[in-house]
Order: sequence, then structure tokens, then C-alpha cells
Amino acid sequence: MLEKFGFEFVGALVSRCISSRPDVVNRPLGGEKEAPVVVPKADPNNPHQIGNMPYEAAAKRTLAQRGNAAKGKVLFKAQSCNACHTDADGQTLKGPHMVDIGKRYSPAELVESILKPSAKIAQGFETVLFEMTDGKAFTGFVVSESARAVLVRDAAGLQRQLELAKIESRTIQKQSLMPEGIVNNLTPEDLADLIAYLKSLTGSNDAPKKSAPAAADPPKPPVHLKIKRSHPLQAPRNPMAIASCWRVTIEK
Repeated sequence: MLEKFGFEFVGALVSRCISSRPDVVNRPLGGEKEAPVVVPKADPNNPHQIGNMPYEAAAKRTLAQRGNAAKGKVLFKAQSCNACHTDADGQTLKGPHMVDIGKRYSPAELVESILKPSAKIAQGFETVLFEMTDGKAFTGFVVSESARAVLVRDAAGLQRQLELAKIESRTIQKQSLMPEGIVNNLTPEDLADLIAYLKSLTGSNDAPKKSAPAAADPPKPPVHLKIKRSHPLQAPRNPMAIASCWRVTIEK
């Protein structure tokens, strides 16, 4: 129902529910408290982890692997990707929807977007700096906006509602809100698994098509029955013998 009415409905609903506390953070629509995203650190003693490798080397080694989508799905959650991204229809909208990202981006583009998130920023999810009338400042991308408030998600993956009346200015930033190093603790082979999972997200349009119904058999020519009396004389008295007085022929 939320998706049907769009982001404006979501913003209006949240604004109405928590308008008395405009600075409340960490509370998604589902009621569960959100955990902040923590950028993992690479083990300095492991040269195979991406955090200890140059970008070019990590990207080349990742793209040389085929990857396992099932393992990548586990990593999608383990690396906190689901804090700001949805990967299936019906989920609460948080940020860039990835349900069909496999059709829209190549493996090389996906690797770049993860290792260098500020290289290309998805339209509509630019980082915005909000300066408030009380001197405070908040940074995040706009999840939804209503007539009274803006719902913003910050770099930690947490959401905050800001009242429009208290926003003094808003400025689009060049830096992506997605933190660099989100896969620092992974190897290129691990990242290849994550890429394989993202490539498997192609949307509902790729669902197996139903086979067409079998063609109906051509109509058969009509059958005409021709009935003649075999005995012009009076029918026999025996009822069981009446049928023998008639002759039935089939004409096509």
C-alpha cells in the first residue's frame, strides 16, 4: 500500500506520527530501532583484503571472478547494504531501490559504485546538507518529503525527520552519502560474490513466462444422419423389432 501511494504518502504518515518530535532519529516505519552502519576495518596483516589493496588491483581481481550469488546475498546484509538499500519489492523504501539493478549496471559499474561511491551518484539520492534555523546542520539524502517535513537518511543509515519550517537552507553535496570502505574487510573474491548477487536482481519482468495454450484442434466437418424406412409395409407388432424397420446412414 505504501508503494502504491509513493514517497509523499510515507512522508505525510511519518510527519503526522512524530510531528511532536521532529528531531527523532533511529525509528523506521516498521517500529524496529535501526542500527547504525559501521564501516569495517581491514586486517592490516591480511594483504588480500580490499582495504589493503589499491583500487585498480581490487577491481581487476574482482571482475576476474565469477562469484556466487547465494553467498553474495548473505554479504548484502552482513556488510549493512540493506541499511540504505532495498533488494525486493514490498520492503520499506529506504534509499536506492535495487530490485532490478542487475539489468541497469554492468559488473564493472557495480564494482566502481561500491569501491568509489562518489564517482557516480544515483539521481534523486544526492547528499544534501540541511542547515537549520537553530544553527544545527544535518546531512543525508531525502527519503521522502511532505508539506510539513523532510525525512532524511544519514551516512549511518539512520533516518531523521526535519520540519520544513525549521530548515534555513539545503545544499546538494558532491560527496556520496555511501561511505567508502564498506567492503574493506572483504577479499576481491567476496566482492565478486556480492556483485553476482546484485547482477541476479533483474526485477519481476524476467520471471519465467507462462507457456502459450495449445492450439485448438481444427473443427471437424458436420455429420449428417439420413434415416430411411427399410420396410415400406406396416411395422411389426413386436416393439423390439420396430428398430429393424429403419435404416440409418451417415453422410459427410
